[in-house]
Amino acid sequence: MTIDGKYQDQIERSLQREDREGKQALFPIRIDNDIFDWKHQRKADLLERVVGDLMIQNPGSC
Repeated sequence: MTIDGKYQDQIERSLQREDREGKQALFPIRIDNDIFDWKHQRKADLLERVVGDLMIQNPGSC
């Protein structure tokens, strides 16, 4: 799975808003590894932040 166009557009708009307003508007979360495989010039901007990890490590143990 990859970050599709819909989500990529939302990410790009949020990053542009941050550039305009000078404050953080995007708080990335991890539900899979797509953020690490994402091919985008601003990938490093997201990975510098704390990325909330919402992956289930041991399915069935919850």
